Amino acid sequence: MSNPPEVVAAASSPAAERAGYSPILWLNLFCLDAPIVAVSWQWLFAHSFGADLNLSLRALLFLTAWLIYLADRFADTIKLAPESPISLRHRFCREHMVGWWIAIVIIFCLDAALALRTLDLQMLFLGGTLAVICLIYLAVNHSLGGKWRPFPMKEKAIGVLFAAGTVLGVVGQLPGLTLSFGVAVILFAILCTFNCLSIAAWERELDVAQGKASFVTGWPAAAGALRPIGYG
Repeated sequence: MSNPPEVVAAASSPAAERAGYSPILWLNLFCLDAPIVAVSWQWLFAHSFGADLNLSLRALLFLTAWLIYLADRFADTIKLAPESPISLRHRFCREHMVGWWIAIVIIFCLDAALALRTLDLQMLFLGGTLAVICLIYLAVNHSLGGKWRPFPMKEKAIGVLFAAGTVLGVVGQLPGLTLSFGVAVILFAILCTFNCLSIAAWERELDVAQGKASFVTGWPAAAGALRPIGYG
């Protein structure tokens, strides 16, 4: 999922300012919020449907989600013009570009090694397929600047991919798929999509200032239909 919004960053970031950051904000700055959410939902699905997940599968999901969000933040940051408004999370990334890139490489190596050591061939194939789809999404989204025509697909794509990645390890540990599990996954994907729509609504002004597109900025008529429930 997309990261939670925060205030637009000031021109400078003194140590005194950062000392006042909340723990939640620090998690967001280091892209750790999404992996924690993913692992929490993975545990809930496993507990609810009787799947036995070992520590390696949990660590694999955490590292994969962390890697994707680090890479997405990095790509977002390098595309921003120096004079454009910038959020705290993107400013933090810009101030630590070398360390950010090193972290991406290290986490990728750890993630790949753990996947090869932990997963069987079937799960490697499924996980690899999902990873390729995520890479295609990232490439398409960043090349289009989020402007998905003719349909507003960005937030939907994020919601579906996040849900699929979260439950993939659970699927591999179930004796069989049930209707109730399928319904739960669909509802979870819808929830993830609404989370992305919420962030798009909260960050509308920043997206406009940065020239970015979202469902809210690119489809005002459709977004207006969601205004009664807090979107748009």
